[in-house]
Amino acid sequence: NKGVFMYTLSTDEALDLIAVRETLENMAARIAAEKIDNKTLAKLDKELERQKKIVENRDMLAYSQADTRFHAMIYATTGNVFLCETLDNIFSKLRPVAIHVGDFIENFYEAHIAILKALKAQDPKKVQEEFRRHTQHIMKIIRSGELTYIRPETSKKPDKIQSSKLHAADLME
Repeated sequence: NKGVFMYTLSTDEALDLIAVRETLENMAARIAAEKIDNKTLAKLDKELERQKKIVENRDMLAYSQADTRFHAMIYATTGNVFLCETLDNIFSKLRPVAIHVGDFIENFYEAHIAILKALKAQDPKKVQEEFRRHTQHIMKIIRSGELTYIRPETSKKPDKIQSSKLHAADLME
């Protein structure tokens, strides 16, 4: 048995991971709001322009990738490699390889707009609030059973998964 295997996270597993993610994103949001620069804000603006087109086309795979990039760019702003690695690890476990977000994709995009607006204001409390709102919405959807995650599992060669991941630490300058 070599290669990549997939299995569905239970609702409780997904909620546990998202609860940890929420706590760490709260920390990342505060730090990012304090450290963000115009160059990163411009990159986030461009990312949201791409997301808008993706949402209009309802391309779920492209949206998953764009969502990962958006979050990773914010994590990288913290300059904290350990925080980035931990969040990347959690995000990869929650990576929606098969995700049904059709009814929610616009809401997720709107949440990203609100997060970016708060980052532009460099308001740590507002950024934390917007991240928390975003995460709580995701948790609510998972509890309802309308959103499922499938997590990659490897037997012998984790590099097959690793090579496809976007790491926030790689985005740090």
